[in-house]
Amino acid sequence: MARSKRKTKTRKQSWDEANVGSKGISLKCRNSNCDNVVHNCSSETISVLCGICTSKLVPLQQIENTNTGFLRGWKLMKEFVHSDGTVYQFGVEKPELKGTIKPTDIDSIKKQQKADKEKNKKLKILKKQKREERLLKQYQVGQKERAAKIKQKKKLEEKNAEK
Repeated sequence: MARSKRKTKTRKQSWDEANVGSKGISLKCRNSNCDNVVHNCSSETISVLCGICTSKLVPLQQIENTNTGFLRGWKLMKEFVHSDGTVYQFGVEKPELKGTIKPTDIDSIKKQQKADKEKNKKLKILKKQKREERLLKQYQVGQKERAAKIKQKKKLEEKNAEK
C-alpha cells in the first residue's frame, strides 16, 4: 500500500487551547529570527512583536548633559548664588537678595571636592595597611602562644609517661 502524501498547511498563528496556559494566552513573536513567546495576549490578537524586537526598531537617542549652572547638592548649601544672580539659602530662593552677592565659584568647589576625594582614598589605603599589620601581629602572638601550649602538653605527657 502506498502512503498518501500529506500536505502541511501554513496557517496564521492564533490562540487556541494549546496556547492558553497559566500565564494567559501566549503567542510567538512574529519576527522569523526571534523565538520569544509573549504571554497575556488578548483573544483578538493575531500576531505579536516581542519587546526585544520592538526595541530594535526604535532608534537609540543619546542623552546630552546640559550645564544648568547648579552644583550637585546646591540645595543643601547654606548659601548658593546662581550665575544669573539669584540667591538661594538651603535651596529656598531669596528674591530680595538677587544681584547683591557675587555668584558662587563652582570650579573651586569641584577642585576642593576632587582633592578631598583623593585625600580620603589615601587615608583608606593607610587604614587598610595598618589593619593588615595589626592582624599579622595578632597572628604571630597567637602562634607563639600555641607553641607554648604545645610544649606544656608535651612536658605533661612526658611526666605522665615516667610515672
